[in-house]
Amino acid sequence: MPTPLCRLPDLAASLKLTASELASNAIAHSASGEEGAFFVAVLHFPHHGVGLRVCDMGPRGDRTSAPQEPPAALDALDLLGAEHGRGLALVALQSCRYGWTAPPEDRLTSVWAELPAALRGNAA
Repeated sequence: MPTPLCRLPDLAASLKLTASELASNAIAHSASGEEGAFFVAVLHFPHHGVGLRVCDMGPRGDRTSAPQEPPAALDALDLLGAEHGRGLALVALQSCRYGWTAPPEDRLTSVWAELPAALRGNAA
């Protein structure tokens, strides 16, 4: 029988952080942050952990924005002391895989992450 997420505190904390970052980015950087707009978050459970995908309404107005690749290390570009710009770097640190789709290839933007069931300190 699978272990409930609530019994894997590291996984639960990582999932909360990842969900918060992806949702915050959808609101801050896309049309999903405009009045009356929305974003959708979907959980799925691959055999090795938990997957999360956040789909937003794409760029605001005439902006063309897509997620930017995070730096290889959090201390790059002085991100340790920064209040902004660390979101995808934190997602990258929490996940075993992550990525995104964005216009013009796709109409909407989606960012996804897969978190392993066995994180540091957890036994699966």
